[in-house]
Amino acid sequence: MFRKLAISLIMATITPLIWVNKSQTQTLVEDTSIVFPSEDTTLSKPLNINSSTLINQQFRSLLKFQSQPTIIAQFTVGTIIPIFVIVIIAGVVLIFFVWKAKLFLLIGKDEVGIVEKKWDFNLSLRLPPGRIIALNGEPGIQAKILEPGPHFGYSPWQYTITKVPVITISKEEIGLVEARDGHPLEPGQNFAKIVDCNNFQDIKAFFDNGGQIGKQRAILTNGTYRINTEIFRCHQVPVTRIEAHQIGLVEALDGYPLKPGKNFGRTVNCKDFQDTQTFFDNGGQVGKQIDILPPGTYKINTDIFKIVPVQQLLIGTEEIGLVEAQDGDSLNPGESFGKVVNCDDF
Repeated sequence: MFRKLAISLIMATITPLIWVNKSQTQTLVEDTSIVFPSEDTTLSKPLNINSSTLINQQFRSLLKFQSQPTIIAQFTVGTIIPIFVIVIIAGVVLIFFVWKAKLFLLIGKDEVGIVEKKWDFNLSLRLPPGRIIALNGEPGIQAKILEPGPHFGYSPWQYTITKVPVITISKEEIGLVEARDGHPLEPGQNFAKIVDCNNFQDIKAFFDNGGQIGKQRAILTNGTYRINTEIFRCHQVPVTRIEAHQIGLVEALDGYPLKPGKNFGRTVNCKDFQDTQTFFDNGGQVGKQIDILPPGTYKINTDIFKIVPVQQLLIGTEEIGLVEAQDGDSLNPGESFGKVVNCDDF
């Protein structure tokens, strides 16, 4: 339907122009004939027949020779206009066809394009078993995304392009990430280790550096990220906030196992549980933690660390506090109470 409409539009435009050009050319040819003097004019009277005929023929030849450039020039100028119009119409038709056929793609500044390749000329090119992301041009979801701007060459019969918004993390949020593809987790490991991959924006680096499938230890902080959401799912949650007169009780859902007889994970230097990889590197243990969070705002991976805000303990002037420890060294035989130790009032 579109092709027929384009052809009709071109014919309707150029036909009148050709007809007008032809009419103008015929008029010029007809007009040039009236300048030739007839043999019966008064110029022939004072001359003899032979001289008059010779001059008349030379005069006719001279006028005929001079009239040719005029006709050619008029025809050339008249032809430029329809050619110019045809070129414009053909250009518009071509652009419209390319646009409707989705051979030209425009990715907005707040978007990324996710590419799915339906097939490849190399029929032997296949994804490795268990892989869902194509790193080397195999049919499937492509690792490389389309950045903002124009893109050509992604024919709709070979590719499917999905536009998705960029991931924006505000100052009051963090992004929890789960990878749908990657190297397998090690036995007993629940969360994937942190690898250098430009905040999950470089999928090739993620695989090259040993990125693992599953929930990630790394988080996204305040910023804008162009991420292939077909491999990395991002869940935005509020930052952890401990108000005044509160403390945060922490429980680790992953880590090294507790030693026999211990009920709480030991103290490790991990920036108040905000540096997850350091927690694991320094031997952080699974379970309830000895360390607490004082009032403040924290960017903590709450998939790994469960935070429970509770009110601080207030002892009135007419009261005392009796303390029972849930963990610690065993009492000596015959002892009923733990010895006094310097621990900043527990």
